[in-house]
Amino acid sequence: MGSRLRLPHEVANHWETVSDVLCHVKWSPMDLISAIDKIRQSSYMKVKDMPCESRFSGLWNFLKDASNVGGNPNLFWGDRGFSHHNPDSFVKGWFLYHTVPFIVQLVMDMPQTFPSGLSFLNTTDDHIQERCLTKHQCASLLACSFFAAFHHSAAPKKKTINFDGIFISLNKNCPQNMAKLCMIMNYFERCRLKMYNESQPVMIYRLHNLSPYSGGSWAANTSLLTKFTVDSNGSINDAGCDSLHGDFANRWIGGGVLNKGSVQEEIMFSICPELLTTIHICNVMNDNEAIVITGAEEFSVHKGYSRELKFIGNAPETAQGAISRVAMDATRFRGDKTHMRQYSETAILRELNKAYVAFNHEYPAPGALLRLEIGAVVHLVACTAKVHVAVDCC
Repeated sequence: MGSRLRLPHEVANHWETVSDVLCHVKWSPMDLISAIDKIRQSSYMKVKDMPCESRFSGLWNFLKDASNVGGNPNLFWGDRGFSHHNPDSFVKGWFLYHTVPFIVQLVMDMPQTFPSGLSFLNTTDDHIQERCLTKHQCASLLACSFFAAFHHSAAPKKKTINFDGIFISLNKNCPQNMAKLCMIMNYFERCRLKMYNESQPVMIYRLHNLSPYSGGSWAANTSLLTKFTVDSNGSINDAGCDSLHGDFANRWIGGGVLNKGSVQEEIMFSICPELLTTIHICNVMNDNEAIVITGAEEFSVHKGYSRELKFIGNAPETAQGAISRVAMDATRFRGDKTHMRQYSETAILRELNKAYVAFNHEYPAPGALLRLEIGAVVHLVACTAKVHVAVDCC
């Protein structure tokens, strides 16, 4: 099983607990918190014994004023919606009584959704590995994460692929995770009303640079530096559907998004939750690797950064299928007493070759505009002539 993600239904005793809990619950704030807590206790080897309303006190405080709701279930948020950081009692009630049962059904359908299981994208001798997930499969994986249903044996090398870290951090002063919770709610409600068909895939590629350039090879390259522009208007998310978005990633893709992290990569993964599926199937990136995701949709609008992150509202449903995002990690030198090491030939070559494998790929939109947030100057050298670069000052 080392090359495969162990899905909840592939762990027999654990799946019995998951299905039993989800099949016998009426959805109220306490029912939801109790269900997550019971499944979580089955998922992990050691769980501190404490009442679920204490373990998830932040989530309880958020949901406890949810109201009973009526209205047409075929309307998005009952035709009301929410566009602020703390949704009202109607929206919370709508989420519990309409959206959560949909999330439950996604979990219960896992054996049919993944009849052949799901393999990791691992390092191989091939230049490109790829995995195609339908929108429905993405939603199913995230539904399992929502209920903390991935067993500790699912991905032993990873710290977590469940959402319980987001929920538990709400107990503390963690306003950015309140924004993430709103984005998760918005994602599942939109999926509930528009479950996408098989023709709308999310493609994940793991790229490998099999022959990294040496210092001599780079020195002998006479290509001119590609043209680039600096754009102070808008942000990387305003670049349009014909662009390639650069994700300055953690070597474990997604970084701290499932905990308290809320900077560039974590924000991107929060407003585009389908990107989170890369956490499920991609292990740590090596120095000669990058990860590309094509077709992940933007579901939420945000403002702010770090602890100031805020959920603003639902993103417009535009043609986003052509957007590709390439994740590449950089060596961390913060706190390194020998910080001058970053200017050594070995360190610079590592960054050049990392960027080269990220950009040297046939993206769906030929001649795509590469959007990078500022701080990416070293990566410009590795861009090929077919990629035009815009640097966002944000």
